[in-house]
Amino acid sequence: MSAIGHRIASMSRPPRALAALIGPAVAVVLIGGGAAVGAAGNKPKVPDPPAEQRDANASLACLAPGNATGFDRILLSAGSPMAGLGTTLVDVSSQTGIDPRLIVAIAAHETMLGTYGPAAVIHNPFGLGPGMVFATEADAVRFAVSTLAQYYLPEGRDTIAEIGAKWAPIGAKNDPTGLNNHWTAGVSRYYAALGGDPTRRPLLSDQDAVPACGGDGLDGGLLPPVAPEPPSVGEGPPVVAVWGGNAMQGARATSLSEFAFPLAVRGGGEARYDAETCAASAPCTVRIETAVLTHVVASVDGRLVAGTASERREGVAFWIVGDDGNRIGYGPLASYAPGVSHGATVTLGQPLGQSTGSLQIAWTRSGASMNPFPMLAATRPPDPEPSPAS
Repeated sequence: MSAIGHRIASMSRPPRALAALIGPAVAVVLIGGGAAVGAAGNKPKVPDPPAEQRDANASLACLAPGNATGFDRILLSAGSPMAGLGTTLVDVSSQTGIDPRLIVAIAAHETMLGTYGPAAVIHNPFGLGPGMVFATEADAVRFAVSTLAQYYLPEGRDTIAEIGAKWAPIGAKNDPTGLNNHWTAGVSRYYAALGGDPTRRPLLSDQDAVPACGGDGLDGGLLPPVAPEPPSVGEGPPVVAVWGGNAMQGARATSLSEFAFPLAVRGGGEARYDAETCAASAPCTVRIETAVLTHVVASVDGRLVAGTASERREGVAFWIVGDDGNRIGYGPLASYAPGVSHGATVTLGQPLGQSTGSLQIAWTRSGASMNPFPMLAATRPPDPEPSPAS
């Protein structure tokens, strides 16, 4: 990423000091002057970012519900421990009338097709439990399908939204950061990527045997879904972009004395977001789309405070509260770095965890809602979303 301004006088910490603070696996770039600085050789003062994990869900592609070979190709490409279970998925699901693509979509949302570390250890790609352990992923597949067939469909829970209300209930005690709020949308998105129609029941009787996106179910060929390409991951270490005084856009735009873009995107990677129309009755938020598991960092110094129930319904899971009356709100993360919890003190650029691929950001100053877009855009301009593939 190139610098886009000339002023860095407002920064009290030089790039190398920030790099030392953040850790050796991260580079720092000042927007408004300055270049990327690696932190090799410096002892980090906070934990390093979590180990990198590939986006297994990028392997999802359109296929017919009976295409066992296609399932195997997807799971093998994703590095999923479910690879080789294509026939099991098709056979077990078909016996109950459930579309096997729903089973895969649930695994994609819950554990990135079983590649998420803790899930892989207990062979539980579906988030069953909490804490259920299986001998093999095949056992988990059979249990997940039988659970839907015995305890969901007889209750009339035969849409993705109705299944989600029981599978991942909003407000559950084991979901303190509100990730269940995104279950229906996430599973629906992955189901559509596999060729299913999430507006219909995910049952074989309701879905097309040959999906509109082109999977024919015969030769195992895979075609990409007709949708915009996801944000690119990029290469090299994650880069913490720190505002160095670049001008804000907008007549009423205001700034913070120190600010880091909340996602540490790799060089050449994308962060997509747009200016939002803010309502006075709710926090003004901006949703940033990046590759799944992009590192999330603290935008400012401050103390972590969990969001209230109403704030969580608006998409804010926690705030970083500064001593100057500013609060930066974050949506729920896919995972959290060690020590990141209510009441913890964090510093600008400190790793907080990893993103689900969609992170909501809010800002209040002395209780008043502020639009974070000008500050975000001055620190790291948004990347445009490509047109849908034809």
